[in-house]
Amino acid sequence: MVKMKILLALCAGTAVYVFISLLVGQDGFIAAKQMTSQQQLISARVSKLEAIHDSLQIEYTALQSDPEVIASYARKLGFVGADERLIKVTGLPSRETLVYDQGTVFKRDAVVALPEWICKVAGIIVGCLSLISSLLLELAHERASRRVHGFTHLSLADGAASLGQAELHTA
Repeated sequence: MVKMKILLALCAGTAVYVFISLLVGQDGFIAAKQMTSQQQLISARVSKLEAIHDSLQIEYTALQSDPEVIASYARKLGFVGADERLIKVTGLPSRETLVYDQGTVFKRDAVVALPEWICKVAGIIVGCLSLISSLLLELAHERASRRVHGFTHLSLADGAASLGQAELHTA
């Protein structure tokens, strides 16, 4: 009987440990959700940087091989061709040059989770409390049954004694 109580206490402690670990442990559901959201954020930033890289690669290739693109960039920088004249117009807003965003530094956030030792200690505490409570309940049950059986024996003995006295009076 005690072996069964110990086994049940171990099962209860293990179940609590597993439940806490799966829910709020380092590899639990909440930690996995936090890591998934960080992964999505990182993927979005990587996609944005890949798009910028592709655009710059196209411009780089055009600047290496297309004379019209080279002349266009030279004009943006203020250069004039040999057969061209420079006319400056004032009062108009200048054209904005395209500046690529190189991205920002991304640091991974720490995952908020219970340390493994807390999950284990909680399981051990629940197992011990389960064992202690089952042993105390068994002890209380034994004491209660002793009291009931003790009163039953006394009442039977008292009944037999009174029965014996009644037989003596009638004889």
